[in-house]
Amino acid sequence: SDGGRAKISYSRSVGGLGMSEGTLCAAGRLPAEEALCVEYPGFVRDTERALETLGGLDAIALARHDDSTLLQLRLRPDDPYAHPIFGETVLTAALLLRVRTTPAAPGVHDAAPRTTATIVA
Repeated sequence: SDGGRAKISYSRSVGGLGMSEGTLCAAGRLPAEEALCVEYPGFVRDTERALETLGGLDAIALARHDDSTLLQLRLRPDDPYAHPIFGETVLTAALLLRVRTTPAAPGVHDAAPRTTATIVA
């Protein structure tokens, strides 16, 4: 168990990706970009509000670069008596994919929707 803590994970994509024959993916080289993923324990409808509850971009950057700093999630940032939820930084090896599905053309009954996936980071 993670003790009820939220997780902040970041990944660094390195090397190549080879797929076996018959898969829907092609072999290629992964981008050497970093991505930061914050697992937010709720539905995010307003990105600015979600960033405010995490202490802003500066607090997220500090938690990312300093392993001893825990990220604080304050669900009521204006209430000094509200207790924060603490999150820790976890290094992961993962991919960030952009998946798009384009519906079939109207009036064409046999055409299937077209799905494409792009590795972002």
